Amino acid sequence: PASPAERDALREKARAALSSALQIDSQLASAKTMLAWMGFRIDWDFTGAERAFREAVAQEPNSSDAHQQMATFLAYTSRHQEADHEIRLAEELDPLSPTLQTLAFYIHMVGRRWDKAHAAAGKHAELVPGGLTHVDYTSVLLALEGKCGAALEELTKFNLLDAEPEADSTAEEHNRAYALGSCGKRDEARRILQALERRPYYPAQRIAAIHAGLGDRAGALDWLVESLRRHEDVLA
Repeated sequence: PASPAERDALREKARAALSSALQIDSQLASAKTMLAWMGFRIDWDFTGAERAFREAVAQEPNSSDAHQQMATFLAYTSRHQEADHEIRLAEELDPLSPTLQTLAFYIHMVGRRWDKAHAAAGKHAELVPGGLTHVDYTSVLLALEGKCGAALEELTKFNLLDAEPEADSTAEEHNRAYALGSCGKRDEARRILQALERRPYYPAQRIAAIHAGLGDRAGALDWLVESLRRHEDVLA
């Protein structure tokens, strides 16, 4: 993974390239969407980001990406009904995207719309046969719903109850660790936590979530402070 300094340099290059593209074509909705995303996730300029997102969606209403980015922004600013509308439009425009289902999962989870989050996890499973990401999604949802027996059963069914994350895995094991920690499997959660902490520049916000699942409020707060110090885009 890139270091914070490397990420900053790449972000500025991307910002410059997007600005140049808009100078050539001021109606380029994809460039506007990406700049809006940077305003939201990197600059934390929510007012400017919302204005840019709405311009992009109005300009290119058939862009799944624009609707999805708008939905994410709305969900993380607690406007869940509007977010639901935008992500539904995005799914209608691009029904075969696993990435879109990942984003839909988080949008619905943030809004505590459990049934819709479960549906997104199920669609992800259909679109990625043999993948295990949906298991992490389902287990954390069940844990959040207080259904620990079902959460642990889901992990057991796929032999993930005692599995440690692989070094190059793209699965979202922090969700699994949260489910394990909050459902009493503390040793198993800590093994995942220790493995993830060894990964260079692993998102501090995700480490904080695992500590929260373990009931370690002080640890969760420390890692959220670290996420703020790093200016992580996921913190927004």
